[in-house]
Amino acid sequence: MLGRIPTDKPIVLFCGVGFGHGGLASSFPPVAAALERRGFEVKVLVPHAADCGALDLPPGYETGPAFRWRVRSIWAGRLLRLVHLATFGRLRFLFARRVPHDAFVVYGASCCMEWCGYSSKPTWAFLHSEPEIGLSGPLRPAIVRDLRRSAARAQRVFAVSNSVHDAWLKLGIDSEVLRLPRACKPPSAAAARDPRRCVYVGRLSWEKGVDRLLDAIAKVPELSLDVVGDGPLRSDLERRTAALGLSGRVRFMGWMDDTAPVLA
Repeated sequence: MLGRIPTDKPIVLFCGVGFGHGGLASSFPPVAAALERRGFEVKVLVPHAADCGALDLPPGYETGPAFRWRVRSIWAGRLLRLVHLATFGRLRFLFARRVPHDAFVVYGASCCMEWCGYSSKPTWAFLHSEPEIGLSGPLRPAIVRDLRRSAARAQRVFAVSNSVHDAWLKLGIDSEVLRLPRACKPPSAAAARDPRRCVYVGRLSWEKGVDRLLDAIAKVPELSLDVVGDGPLRSDLERRTAALGLSGRVRFMGWMDDTAPVLA
């Protein structure tokens, strides 16, 4: 699809938030490499990433200046989510500089759908999660209408699985299922499994809800939890773990290049 863009070395601009441990940072390099082999230049814009500092990307991809700071409080993050919903996501681009590009790819979670209107260039949306409607009640119809308008601006919308496709279709947004390259090695089928052991892999940031996961673990004494990843809320979550009396049942394992042994 991108091969028809008539420039000598077209710039494909990926726009996403939080290229972190969960999968985007791992899946992006092979996608970028495939485009570069076709003669494209690849850049990444993060217009608003309130949960991360440096991106987990190879050097040379990030562009723009990003409006970015670290939200170190769970409640501050929830307040930011309310502002995001009230402005239909447009606040994210308030301080983001437009950068030269020939094609625009929205690459991230469902909250990124509003970004389809950011660029006047051909746009594709690649979404890896089911739509976040946010507040139910009065705001829901307006949010759904805005998501539909945003989707209509894209050349095509892609989903990473049949279940994500079905969830968007319920809102009247059709998508094509297109799976990303595997973000980690497949777990060994022979690995010993413990049904009482839970694993979280991802950024330790406010929107992930790890605080609620800790609260749930506290209510089930036979469960343990391994937390893989890092982020600005790590110290806050470690304090919460101690306050809940979970220090012997919850392990913070930090960044791991290969998560397959833990996932197994």
